Amino acid sequence: MVARQLDRDWETRVLETADGFPVVWKERPGKYEDVYKDKRLTAPNPVVVLCGYESWTILYAWDGKDVKKIWLSD
Repeated sequence: MVARQLDRDWETRVLETADGFPVVWKERPGKYEDVYKDKRLTAPNPVVVLCGYESWTILYAWDGKDVKKIWLSD
């Protein structure tokens, strides 16, 4: 779940649901490429990584208007 403040209110959004115990961490802004080498994104802000160990990894980046998603491993 992510949240951002809009004036006095907050907008919340569920980005993903997962089984088990995935972990979440932050990475620096930069250029990222998905596991299939067909999607790329340049993140001007820090990104959030959601990982189901030994299974999958998803990167989320805020572009100022929307959240972009790419798979780093599958």
